[in-house]
Parts: sequence; structure tokens; C-alpha cells
Amino acid sequence: MADSSTQISKGVERLARWGYAAKGVLYVVIGLYVGMAVLGMGGDTAGVRQAILEVAGQPYGWFMLILLGVGLAGHVLWRMVQAFGDPERKGRGLKGVVRRIGMFISGAVYLMLAFYTLRLILGSAGGGSSTAQRSAEVMSFPGGIFLLGAVGLGFIGVGLYQMWRAYQETYRKHWKSEGLSRAQVMLARTVARVGLPARAILFVVVGFYLVAAAWKTSPGAARDTEGAMRALSALPFGQWLLAAIAIGMVCYGCYCFCNAWLKVIKPDNA
Repeated sequence: MADSSTQISKGVERLARWGYAAKGVLYVVIGLYVGMAVLGMGGDTAGVRQAILEVAGQPYGWFMLILLGVGLAGHVLWRMVQAFGDPERKGRGLKGVVRRIGMFISGAVYLMLAFYTLRLILGSAGGGSSTAQRSAEVMSFPGGIFLLGAVGLGFIGVGLYQMWRAYQETYRKHWKSEGLSRAQVMLARTVARVGLPARAILFVVVGFYLVAAAWKTSPGAARDTEGAMRALSALPFGQWLLAAIAIGMVCYGCYCFCNAWLKVIKPDNA
């Protein structure tokens, strides 16, 4: 029985690390694609779905999609383990419960991306609905306006929390640094301290637009991450802001790679 538990634990750990790596690939692709747009090399402000499409368009794209899909599924599994199993011992207090709810929501988002990847592999993925269409669907439900506003506030809260994490470097307590050189530790800290705030800014902007859409009862005012980057690019010095976001997205992807490599994962709480 103990051996079976150990095997399951190792399997979940491998999938979790694969998931962090897959997430890293997506954000590096987003950063490179946005960077190409800034440099006039043909890119565009890209969201996560666009990044998946970019992967699909590469040589042997179907094989890369399979690897990416498995990685996303692994990330979903790990998020659910974090939400319900509490391997990092967040506890059952208010703070711990909020963190675990956040893990569950994150898992649900990546589950949709995993399904999208599967549909691409099967050749059945269409254009999909826009953020405005999805917001309109939410607002059509009883209390939907308040739900959309709450989701927007949630994005803002997560963004502010990520900024705090970057400043306090709380992620480091979950990293194993034994055997790493000083240069490797500094590199890992640097990509985290640049990548986390960059992604956090996008979350805050997305949250602002969702709250505005709910406040105005106007689903067309909602924006996703791609729309948030377009909004930033329209500001004074917008191209410089977009360049900073591009660098930040690449760094966030590298931060995900660091999690795949360094994160202490205990799926069975052992």
C-alpha cells in the first residue's frame, strides 16, 4: 500500500512539474510574440489562446500540442490537489480558504485551455467566443452583473497579491535551492521579480475592465489579457509599456520553468 502511494505521489509530482513547464512555454511565446509586434517583425498582442495557436502552427505542431495538452492537464491536476488536498498547508482559516479557492479557479481556467488544446488536436476548435460575448452570457444570468464585478475584483486582488509576492519573495520558501550556484539563484530571483509584476499588471487591467463592464452594464467594455495589452499600447509611451510587458511575459515564463525545476511538491502531504 505504501509503495502504491509513493508511485501515485511521484506521478502527480511529474505531472505538476510538466504543467509548470507547459505554462512557461505559453508565456514565453506570448512575450516573444508581443516583442515581435513592438519591433515591427509581424507579431501582435497575444493572449494565451493565441499562444496555443502559435505552438500549433510550428513544425510537428500536433505533437507539440499533445505535449502541451498533457502539461496543461497536469497543471489542472496539481491545482486541484492544492485546492482540496492542501499539500502546502495553507490551512482552513480565511486566508488559507481564499488561497485554495484561488487555486481551484486557476485550475478551472487551465482546464478550459486544456480542452481548447484537445479540440485543436482533434481539429474541431472554432474561433471561440470573445470576452464581450462571454461577459454578456454571464450578465444574462440572475445576479450576473454582480458576478462579473466580483470576478473583476478577484483579478485585481490576484494582481495586487502577485505584486506583493514579487516584493516579499514568498515563492522562495517553496523552492529548493540546495546545489544551486549564486548566479543561478540570482537569475531565478530576477525572472520572478520581473515576471510576477508584469503579469500582475495585466491582471489588474483586466479586472478594471471587467468591473467597468459590470458597472456600466456594458459587456463590450470587458477585456481579456490581449485586450489589456492593446489598451496599454494606446497610452502615451504605450510601445515602451508593451515592450516592458513583453520582457515581463518572457520572465514570467522562465519563472514557471523555475517552478518546474525548483518547487517543492508534496502531493500526498508526506
